[in-house]
Amino acid sequence: MSFALTAALFCIAGITAAAQTVPMPEVTLEPHDGKTHFYLGEPIRLDLVFRNTSGTPMMLNGTDYGDLSDKVSIMPAEGWIQWRGQSGHDYAAVQTLTSHAERVAVRLNDGYVFRKPGHYTIRVTAARVSGGTMAKSTVIPPTLTNGVEIDLEEMPEGMEADIVRQVQNEVTNAPAGVPGQRIREAAFARLAALQGEDALAEKVRRIVEEDEDFRSFMPVAMATTRNLPRQLELLQAAWRNPANTPRWDEPSAIDETRRLMANLPLQGSKLTWQAGVVPTKPTDAEAQLIVAHNRDMEDLLASMPQRTGESRTVGAYYLLEFPGLTEAEKQQAHEYAVEEFPHMDNIMQGMLLQTAHPPLRDPRLLPALKATLDKTPADREPLIAALELTSDDDQKQILIHAICAPGYPIQLTTLAAWHGDRLPEVDTCLANRLKSPPGDRAFLWNSEAILAARYATPAILPQIKAGWNANAQDDAMLAVLMRMAPTEAVALLDRTASQNNLPFYPADTIYESLHQPFPPEVLTWIRHHLTTGSGLAEQRSLAYQLAGHGEATDEMLIERRLTDLRKTWAPRASEVSSTTDWRTETGEARATERDLMSSLHNATAWKLSPDKLQALAAGCMSDECRGAASVHIINH
Repeated sequence: MSFALTAALFCIAGITAAAQTVPMPEVTLEPHDGKTHFYLGEPIRLDLVFRNTSGTPMMLNGTDYGDLSDKVSIMPAEGWIQWRGQSGHDYAAVQTLTSHAERVAVRLNDGYVFRKPGHYTIRVTAARVSGGTMAKSTVIPPTLTNGVEIDLEEMPEGMEADIVRQVQNEVTNAPAGVPGQRIREAAFARLAALQGEDALAEKVRRIVEEDEDFRSFMPVAMATTRNLPRQLELLQAAWRNPANTPRWDEPSAIDETRRLMANLPLQGSKLTWQAGVVPTKPTDAEAQLIVAHNRDMEDLLASMPQRTGESRTVGAYYLLEFPGLTEAEKQQAHEYAVEEFPHMDNIMQGMLLQTAHPPLRDPRLLPALKATLDKTPADREPLIAALELTSDDDQKQILIHAICAPGYPIQLTTLAAWHGDRLPEVDTCLANRLKSPPGDRAFLWNSEAILAARYATPAILPQIKAGWNANAQDDAMLAVLMRMAPTEAVALLDRTASQNNLPFYPADTIYESLHQPFPPEVLTWIRHHLTTGSGLAEQRSLAYQLAGHGEATDEMLIERRLTDLRKTWAPRASEVSSTTDWRTETGEARATERDLMSSLHNATAWKLSPDKLQALAAGCMSDECRGAASVHIINH
């Protein structure tokens, strides 16, 4: 045997031996309460059981996600359908795994429906254990469990009707509080799993009556039904009936039923960070489902003249909240929404003002908006809409009432529609709130101080100073001083800069809303420190502030800092380009070049010409810098 072959075999053997020494948890799949015999239409639960007998620390994600979050395999591959894909989640309830058995429920109904009697073997690929501790964890490969064998047979005649009556009785007579809630949930889990006509009528009734406790079981309930065309018929009849109040869950129940009839499983829940992923083009079958959904919304629109009372009000709300109408149809829906807006509750009004596409705006809403603000002056969504729809004088009165209203301070961004400078009428209420030190409520004091910086006059500066006694108030206080006493703001900047802190937020937000540069005294301070300072993090921060709140001549100052940085790091440009550790000095240089370029490119105080931007980007040491310039440099 050659030396090379011997060495290769030795390496392979070493890898195998090392892999075998990785501590693994004990993972078994067990019948829940020993039950392995089921009727078609019964909930089927198994238990993943985890133990750690290795002596090495391990952590278990024992979260019950309420959907198909574990990978399940079923044999044989017929007699059942998968109605929902596997889910992904970016949160977990993690605990230390010991030798004590820990159980995690696997409810097959959350993703599968058995349609035929038979003998089935279930396995699960468990990926819930990690090595180490909460402070430091390592990956442990998924484990394929043993198989659990279950038997299913047809439900005897009359059994489903009996179960439906039992569910109705249990739900009706459930006591108040947590015990009653558990009884209702268990009853609805049984109802959702049933497959026949008796259960279907009760399921649709619960949806039409908008039973909140049944809502979480609705996807399973729709998937299990055998007679999907009949389910679709009942749901559509309820949706189209003008005598019925439309319900939030009805369109999704109809859409799910159509997907299952088209043999298209529902997607599993997506990770939160995947929400921004660009959607793929729908298939022909999916496009047909979208057309059908749009027809449902057209049906609702067509039925509006026959609707009255709550049915009409809720219908008008859903027409704008749900997608599916053409632009011309949206105009009709807009008229219904304006007409019914005064009759909607605060939640529906707030949703239409915020999340409709586009958000509902119409001068005819003003009487209803003002009536709401008379009761709750700081109600966010009505306040934003009213400010956008009123003239300057009316805006002032709305602002004064909102700012001085008792309760939690309103956020500055809520009041962005008003572009005036100051409101002397708010001086008294803000001074009274700010004149005393906040103790452990600095956050609330800061929120009020931000409002004072934006809207109050310098006359109340002595009262604000009286309440300023802690470093936790410095960020808000800098904004106050920049607006009311810029020379004192510079003194505060000197002190905070010596502590490696540049508290320009929320001052930058205030000056952005004013569409004004920073005061000359503050700009002079920033320019001096950007020119003379050696800290790269400080350079990044100061350049950002000049780009957003400086003057056109500041562009040359930032460009000089960029040029100086490149000269300093030119001998190590390859290190800067390739570094992956942002905590090193080369990582700091890479981040600084990127951020200086970003400030030059994205500034509001000036605009670089394409040729100038291209020339600056040509000197970039890293792809991040070129990305900040939004250009691609071609090397010839």
